[in-house]
Amino acid sequence: KDEIARFIKSLNLGTRSTNLFYERLKAVFDWGVPDFLEENPMSEVKYRKQIRKKVVRKKPNAPTLEEFAQIVNCIRNQKFSDTAQDSADLVEYLGLAGQGVAEANSLDWSHLDFSGRLPKISVQRKKTQEFYIVPIHPDLMIFLQALHTRRGKPKSGKVFKILNPKKAIDSACAKLNLKKYTARNFRQMNIIHNLRSGVAAKIIAKWQGHQDGGVLIMNVYSEVISENDLEYEINEVKKIAQRKN
Repeated sequence: KDEIARFIKSLNLGTRSTNLFYERLKAVFDWGVPDFLEENPMSEVKYRKQIRKKVVRKKPNAPTLEEFAQIVNCIRNQKFSDTAQDSADLVEYLGLAGQGVAEANSLDWSHLDFSGRLPKISVQRKKTQEFYIVPIHPDLMIFLQALHTRRGKPKSGKVFKILNPKKAIDSACAKLNLKKYTARNFRQMNIIHNLRSGVAAKIIAKWQGHQDGGVLIMNVYSEVISENDLEYEINEVKKIAQRKN
């Protein structure tokens, strides 16, 4: 047994490979019990146990809706920038639609449908290249229709002219003396707002192009929505149906 343990150790394998080697070797010796061996010599050989590290997710660094509005206005009102309007348009869309820069870059006017009972956007997910549907809520509708009109109501073509709003966001945050936010934080802001508004996590996940039914959304944002103020907790309690006496 000691020789087997030393042999396994001498292989200098990783934890996962050591465990696999141990299990296979144990299975081989099992074949010899009881015909050729009284007991399996691997039964008492110690091996490495794989320790799973706890994944610690960082709390989303999302701005408030008020801070978001200030950032958009600050970018849009830049006096000496020929890209101020285009940058502000992109940033405003990211927050209102809850989308990432990559998805916004691939957005074409032909992907927008303002008609029907549920106006929608066909968004192409950068990672998979597959399309998923995002509904156009009233505030997003006002923004998109105004932008569409301003652009001459095109039927196709890229919606946004700016690829990366980082410099505009950094500059606005500095001028407003706010924390340094990123485009990703505006997407997080949108998700948090939807959760606090009572939208189901699985629906939000669908709008994000996720296929897990909201598991990732709840894992990342459960702490954020649970730490809200007393008023939010009171509103949640009101949702519980009272038993009639």
